[in-house]
Amino acid sequence: MEPCAVIIPALKKNVAFPDDLVKRIAGKPLLEHTLALAMKWRGGENVWVVTDSEEVELFCQRRGVNAIRHPGLTLSRFSTFSLARWSFRPLLRRYENWFILWPYTPTFAMNVLRDAFDYHVLHSSVITISVQEKRARLFHPCGRTPESLLDGHGETHWLEVKGFMIVKPRRFLREAQDVPLLPYPLHEPVCEIQNFTDWWVCEGMLQRKRIVFRVIGNPEVGMGHIFRALTLAHEISGHEVLFVCTREDEIAVNKITGQDYQVIVCESHHVVNELIGLNPDLVINDVLDTSLDEIHALKKAGVRVLNFEDLGSGAAAADVVVNELYDEPLISGDHIHWGAEYMFLREEFYSARVNEFKDRVERILVAFGGTDPSNLTINALNAILPVCREENIRVDVVVGEGYSRFEQLETLLAPHSIHSSLTNATGVISRFMEECQLAVCGNGRTVYELAHMHVPALVIAHHEREATHHFAHEGNGFINLGVFVPGVTDEIVEEQFKCLLHDRELRKRLWKATLPHDFIANKRKVLSLITRLLESE
Repeated sequence: MEPCAVIIPALKKNVAFPDDLVKRIAGKPLLEHTLALAMKWRGGENVWVVTDSEEVELFCQRRGVNAIRHPGLTLSRFSTFSLARWSFRPLLRRYENWFILWPYTPTFAMNVLRDAFDYHVLHSSVITISVQEKRARLFHPCGRTPESLLDGHGETHWLEVKGFMIVKPRRFLREAQDVPLLPYPLHEPVCEIQNFTDWWVCEGMLQRKRIVFRVIGNPEVGMGHIFRALTLAHEISGHEVLFVCTREDEIAVNKITGQDYQVIVCESHHVVNELIGLNPDLVINDVLDTSLDEIHALKKAGVRVLNFEDLGSGAAAADVVVNELYDEPLISGDHIHWGAEYMFLREEFYSARVNEFKDRVERILVAFGGTDPSNLTINALNAILPVCREENIRVDVVVGEGYSRFEQLETLLAPHSIHSSLTNATGVISRFMEECQLAVCGNGRTVYELAHMHVPALVIAHHEREATHHFAHEGNGFINLGVFVPGVTDEIVEEQFKCLLHDRELRKRLWKATLPHDFIANKRKVLSLITRLLESE
C-alpha cells in the first residue's frame, strides 16, 4: 500500500460564501492554492477532490486532477463518505492514510504538511487534527476578581483549525465512537477563511514573500549581526520572516526567539540545504564571509541572495552585498554597496535627542558590544575609573546579554556605585548617549551610533577584522587606538582619556566632526534594495 493520499473536500453546500471555491484570491481560484500545494507534495496521481458540484468537477478535469462527485455529499453528516463509498474503494485498497486537506486554509507551506504526516505516522495515530494555540479571555459573568479583570493576556487555549485531518481510513469509516484525536500544533500563523474579513487577511498572507535570515551571534563575533537582522525584520512585517542559525550560535537563537520570530536551528554543514528546503524568495546572509559554493547552491535553487559584511568568495555571486562598515571597496562588483551611507540604526535612536557640546565632561559611556570577547570593558574601566573619581565624572557602563563577566564587573564598580551605572539592556543605550559627553567603545556599530548622537569617543578594536573598519578617525569625531594590546593599550587609554578631559578645544573639534552624521534615512535605502530583489524576476 502507498503511504498517503491527499483528499480535498470541496463541497458547495459547505462554503463560507457563494462561489468562494472558484473565486480568485491573490490571483488564483481559492481551490487552486490548495491543489497546487497538495500536488507539489504528493504528486497529481495521489490527490483527490471530493465534491458535490459539477462546476468544481469541471475545474478539476481541466487541471488533470482526480475528482469524486456525488450530489448528495455534505459535511453535516458522516454519510458523506458512505454515499461515495463505491468511489473510495480503490483509495481504501491503495492508501494506508488519507490526508484530508481543507481548501479554506490556503496559506500552508509544504513543510507543515510533511512534518504533520511524519508526526501522525510516528505516533501511530488513527486521527490527527490541526490545532493552534491562542490566548483568550473567556467571559465569566460572576466570580471575577479585580486582578483577573486587569489581566490583559487571558488564558491559553488549544483551538481546532480547519486545516487538515489525517486518518487511517479503514478505522475512520467504521464510525467507531471515542476514537482518540492526536493534536498537531501549528506554530506558524494560519488564516482559516470563514467570512469576507478572513478572505482579505488571507489574501494579504498569500501575497507575502518568504524571507529567511541566516544570522550568527556568539561570544567571538558579538551580537551586531543579530541587531541588524532584527531591525530589518521589524520593518518587513508584511512578509513572512524566518531565521536560521547553527547550533554554535546559541546567543542568536535565544535573542531572536525572545522576539517571537520562528528560528530553525541546524548543524553548520546542513545550513544551505536547510535554507533551500524552506523554499524562500530571499535569503539574507548576515554571517560575515560566505563561500562561492553555498551562494551558487542557493542561486541554483532559484533563491535571491543579499549578504551583509561579506568579503568572501560568495560575495561575487550574491545578488546584492551591503558592506556598510567598509568605506572603500575591498573587492570589485557593481552589486556591492560600500560605506556609511548604508549604515542604519535601531529604532530606539529615531526619537533620541542628539548631544549639544558641554565645556565640562560630566558623564562618560563605556560600551564594547554585546559579548566583549576581549574583555575590553574591564580593561578600559581599570584605566579610567581612578581619573573619573578624581574628576567627579559619572561612568555609565552598557554590556550585552552575551557578556559573561557581569558579576566581575559589578564587583569592580561597587566602590564607585554612587557615580556609576551598569546595565545589560542594550536596547536603552541611546538614553546614556543622550547624557554623556564622551565614550570609550569598540570599533563596531556603536561607533556609528555615537557619531549619530554627536558623542566623541576613544575607540579600541577587539581584533584585526574590526580594525579594518576605518570610519572611526578624527575626521569623524574619534580617537582610534587600534587593536587592543594587553599592557600597552591600558596606558594609552588613560593618557588619551586625560587629554580629552582637559583639552576642551580638541574635544570640541571632535564633537563638530560628528555633526554631519545622521543615519536615520539609511534604513530606507537598504529596505529598497530588499524590495527591488523581491519584485525582480
